[in-house]
Amino acid sequence: MKLKRIAVYIGLLFILFVLQCSVFGKLRLAGVMPDLCLVLILSLAYFRGSSWGVVFGFLTGLLYDLFSGYMIGVSCLIFLLLGFAAGKCNKDYFDYNFDLKVPLLLIGAGDFLYNLYMYAASFLLFGDTKFLYYLRHIMLPAMIYTVLAGALLYRVLFLIEQKLSTDERKADGYFVS
Repeated sequence: MKLKRIAVYIGLLFILFVLQCSVFGKLRLAGVMPDLCLVLILSLAYFRGSSWGVVFGFLTGLLYDLFSGYMIGVSCLIFLLLGFAAGKCNKDYFDYNFDLKVPLLLIGAGDFLYNLYMYAASFLLFGDTKFLYYLRHIMLPAMIYTVLAGALLYRVLFLIEQKLSTDERKADGYFVS
């Protein structure tokens, strides 16, 4: 049954990547778009733990790097680290009861750290030191937009995770109410 879970989440990754690049590329607010794939990585790590967060973080980063034409490995590293960190919250906070506080905190912090990392990797290395401009016009609006989109997307991902877990328990012969 793990194969079904892996296939579902890989399919979701590609669907969200296409949506992010096409639909949300046109629905920019304040010049930014939400990072739906980051929401998937952080949610998946929160549901399943660090190992899932690391693997899907790396795959998502590789997908970003291959399609952006930027250096390969830049997005892989940050998504991998964010997936690992979010997965550490799995044992302490996740219990299959729908609660948005911790996931939205993870999504907001993850998006902020991703944008901070991309600022350092893309602009700071090339001498652009307008950090406050980048913070005000890109990082904060992107974080807000991602958290708002993440609140909606997390609910869908939570329902998918519940369904997959129920199916796995049924297949293993456990009683499910």
